[in-house]
Amino acid sequence: MRKSMVLLLGFVVALFVGVGAISGFEGDELRERAKIAKKEAAEAAKAGRREEAEKLARKAAELMEAAERSQRDRPKENKPAAGDRGKWEGFRARFRELIEKERRMRESGAPEKDLKEIREQIAKARAEFGWPGGGWRFGGP
Repeated sequence: MRKSMVLLLGFVVALFVGVGAISGFEGDELRERAKIAKKEAAEAAKAGRREEAEKLARKAAELMEAAERSQRDRPKENKPAAGDRGKWEGFRARFRELIEKERRMRESGAPEKDLKEIREQIAKARAEFGWPGGGWRFGGP
């Protein structure tokens, strides 16, 4: 019974440590440790232990550098930029205009050469926005 409790406790601790490492809070943890080391260095200097204070101050600086490196190396989240919405709306408007123009040309009996040209523009617009296979994404014709 005691052995199983110890194993369960060990598993839970390992789980929390693993989740903490995976979740990306390493930089925050390093900053907190640096803050503690800095506080200890100040206390050591106040107590007259100069060598220990210098050692702790160096350790705090190293921890802060590691935290900054960790923050820089962490992959950025893919948040849409403010201009992306405008770009999307511009694409939609342009795409709809091309589709409407192709429809009008087809209905008016335009030559096949002109229809082919407008269809190439539509295909180019789709490819530009990453829709190589096409498919109507927003209620097209």
